[in-house]
This record gives sequence, C-alpha cells and structure tokens, in this order.
Amino acid sequence: GDPSQGNYFRWTGFTLGAVSLMVVSGNLVLFFAAWLMTSLGLHQLLLHNPERPAARRAAWTKFTVSRIGDGALAIAFIMMYTELGTLQLSGLFDAVASMGPSSVNLQVAALFLVTAAAIKSAQFPFHTWLPQTLETPTPVSALMHAGIVNAGGYLIVRTSPVLSVAPWALSTLAIVGAITACFGAIVMLTQTSIKKSLAYSTIAQMGFMMLQCGLGAFSAALLHILAHSMYKAHAFLSSGSVIADRSSLSITRSFRGQSDSGTASTGIDWKAGSIAAAFSVCCLLISLFLVGINPADKPGGLLLGAVVCLALTHWLCLVHASGDRSLVLRAATITGLLCFAYAGTLGIVIGFTAASVPVVTIPVTSYAVVAAIVTVGFGLMYWVERGVQPADLSSRKSRWYIHASNGFYVESFLRRLVGSLANS
Repeated sequence: GDPSQGNYFRWTGFTLGAVSLMVVSGNLVLFFAAWLMTSLGLHQLLLHNPERPAARRAAWTKFTVSRIGDGALAIAFIMMYTELGTLQLSGLFDAVASMGPSSVNLQVAALFLVTAAAIKSAQFPFHTWLPQTLETPTPVSALMHAGIVNAGGYLIVRTSPVLSVAPWALSTLAIVGAITACFGAIVMLTQTSIKKSLAYSTIAQMGFMMLQCGLGAFSAALLHILAHSMYKAHAFLSSGSVIADRSSLSITRSFRGQSDSGTASTGIDWKAGSIAAAFSVCCLLISLFLVGINPADKPGGLLLGAVVCLALTHWLCLVHASGDRSLVLRAATITGLLCFAYAGTLGIVIGFTAASVPVVTIPVTSYAVVAAIVTVGFGLMYWVERGVQPADLSSRKSRWYIHASNGFYVESFLRRLVGSLANS
C-alpha cells in the first residue's frame, strides 16, 4: 500500500543486479561501473521517504563519502592500467606475478585500493553515515548491511594479488580495521536502539574483516563476508519482533543483572576464566588440526585465533556465572561444535581460494602494533560490558558510558561539515 512501492522494488532489483555484476566482473571498467551502479541504487533506496529530514541527511552524507571512495578507486584502476597495460583482472594478476620488484606507481595504487575499500566498508572515521540510515525501510537496511557494505572487503580479496606487492598498505588497513572493530563494538554495547546497535555491529564486523584482510588472511575474510551476510540479514529482518520477544529480553537482563551483581560482590572468578580460556583454545586448536589447518602457518592465524578464543571465553564465563551446571555443559558442547563448524567451513573456503589469493607476510612491527590495538580495544570492551552501568551517572565510568553511547561525538563533528548537504 505504500505509494512508492513500485520505486522500492525497481531500485531493489537494480541494486541487487549491480552487486551481482560487480561480483562476477573480470574487467576494471565493468567492475567500476557496477560499483557506481550499486551506490546509485542504494542512494535511491535511502531516499525512499524523501520527506523525512533524517533520511535526506543520511542519503546525502552517504553520497558525499561514497564519492571520495569512488575517486580513490578510479585513481587506483587508472594507475594499475597505466602500469600493467591491461583492463582484465586475470591479465593484471599474471603481470604482477611475473614482474620483479614492484614500482612506486603500483604501490600507490594499492594504497588507493585500500582507501576505497575502507570508505566503502564504513571504516573509522568514514563510518558516520551508516548509523544515520535508520530512516530507511528495514529490508533496505538488511540489503545494505548484508551485501553492499561488504563490497569493500570483496574488493580487497578480489585484488589481493596486486595488494600483495605493498605489505605496508595492508598493514595500514589492518591498523584501521583494528581501530574500527574496537570502536564499533564499544559504541554498540551502549546503544538502546536495536537498529542503531546493529549498525555499529556492522561497523565492528567490517573492521574485523578489514583486520583479517590487512593481516593477509583473505580466505578467513571471505568466510567472514559470507557468514556476516547471512547473520546480519536475519538480524535486521527479525528486528521488528523485538517487542514480542521482550519477555525473553527481560529474562536475559535478569540473568545479566545477577551475573553482574555476583562479579561485583565476589570479583572475577579467575579460576573459571582460566578453565574457560584453556577449553576454548583446546577446542579451536583440535578443530583446526582435524581439518588440516595449522594456525601458526596462516597469516595472522595466531592473533585471529586469540580473538575467537577470547569471545568464547567471555561467553563461557557468563554462562558459568548462572550457576546452572546443565547450562554450562550445553555451552561447552556448543563451543566445541562452533569451533569445528568454523574450522570446517574455513577449510572449504581455503580449498576454493588457495589458487587465487597470495600469501602475504606482514612486517613484525606492524603485527605488533595491530596486536597492541586489539589487546587494548578488547580490554576496553570487556570493561564497558562488565563494569559500566548507565544508572550511576555520578561515576567516572558512567560518564565514559555516555560518551560511548554518543559515538564519542565523531558523527556530530562531521555532521557540522556536511550538514548543509541535507538541503541539497
């Protein structure tokens, strides 16, 4: 019954077709044209309700940011063509494989590719348009978060043979991705709007995906793209049922309240945490070795594996705080199954992509910087989730909670710079 229903389906079909064309294109010109078409289709979908000022502001902010990324991608493709003399991706990759030391032009082109991907995938500080798009219909949000924002990661994976000649550019991407992942996750934990929480979740997920790409774990990043697409589409399309599920949410909050009060009074159960960490590490290592994957031989394998184990450890600690032994046993079983499912699907993706993605060695210094950012960032996330509550506004922690809930005001600052575009 919406008067714009025809336009909605028309531009949705156009956008889906553009994304599909971009994925299958093997030519620089065709890839760039599909990239632009995807952005055009999304712009029209964001303006589905043009009478809403917030919708116009989000659409034109996205339009401005995307044009910067388009310019970076165009420069990268032009430099690649000038240097290697072909528009075909297969020809470009063969030329890169047969050449000696890479030229300055090719390394600069790699940096522009990284810039275009970071902007497309809403990396910090270009992320601010994504949380603004709450005025768009929820199915558009599902399409945008599950398919279009992933285009930056796909660009990196698709052009990885070219990026392999510039490890410093990948190191830059890894650092940006690590910062974005930690920033997005911290802000996500403080949001009260379900759609805005999902938006910052996407920012964090895209940051983690860029971290994977920057470390040279292109197969793991491709698996992340596929898994995130299915998860985020489901999350957005089911967000309307959050009111109906409020009884479940109340139970969850009650459980979290009990666990928080327990930790507040007795402190962190370091013994349970150590057991959970050891169990998570064992499950992941056993699963990887059963599939035939040695994490020490994979780019970024140890760091990325540590992040996975940290997430599983935190979850197991929360379950242990409930005091329900049967629940703990079920959680332990699910942890093992999750590790095996991840290892198995990663093995499948590696089998399909082994001949297409290069092996990249990241400098030790860059690896150490990324590891430090991840350690500090995830420590802050743990602090926010476990120790910060918005009720006590007099505490210093609660003041930081308020700052985080406002995205540390990055969006407000940039809105002043591009706010006039809403009246365009």
